[in-house]
Amino acid sequence: MRSTEDLNRLDYELIMAEHSVEKGLSHFNLRPFGKNPLRRIFNFINLELKYEHPETHFAFSTAINLLKQYKAIYEAKNWTSKYTYKNVSKFLIKYEKIPEQKTGAYVLTKEELKNDYNIDYKKFIKSRHSL
Repeated sequence: MRSTEDLNRLDYELIMAEHSVEKGLSHFNLRPFGKNPLRRIFNFINLELKYEHPETHFAFSTAINLLKQYKAIYEAKNWTSKYTYKNVSKFLIKYEKIPEQKTGAYVLTKEELKNDYNIDYKKFIKSRHSL
């Protein structure tokens, strides 16, 4: 994946950087974080701009929406004076028209998961892995 700078490689790198921020947002005892992963996301988004219609690319649009969620969480926690919040806010000004989509981490109860997805809960949990 790292051999050439093409759209597929950029998408891969962007998704990996997004995952780092999503994982950070999933902590129950959330604290301000993200300087390096956010810098990587900004960089990869800027690199994707040289391709036609980047807003239609999955990795690009999910990255913008993740940044919007990051900003909203910082606002809810009253962390608006933080350096990372200010950088994300400034960066997002250019991308206000990107359609919203769900990103990040969500807390679901066991019952919600069973009802919404009609799955074998134990089998599902045993199948989950993180690297």
